[in-house]
Amino acid sequence: MYTLIHSEFLNYPLTAQGGPLFFKLLTDTLSVSNDVHLLALQNVVYDYNISKDSEGEDIVEVVAMLKGIAMSFHSIKKWRAS
Repeated sequence: MYTLIHSEFLNYPLTAQGGPLFFKLLTDTLSVSNDVHLLALQNVVYDYNISKDSEGEDIVEVVAMLKGIAMSFHSIKKWRAS
């Protein structure tokens, strides 16, 4: 991963190169690789059937968990849009 990021880093002018640029390229690379995982989790949550998939579970805890995951999706999408 370092080699991939470093080669992209070298495409920027010397005046732009530095720790902040490297950090941005690193987080962009990690975010892209996590998109597949995020979509998979999002599909699980959207297809979740509380009455069928949570039989015997505390419904308040299930709803709280799903709400937390949904809020995380919203935050990630908002962060990526900025």
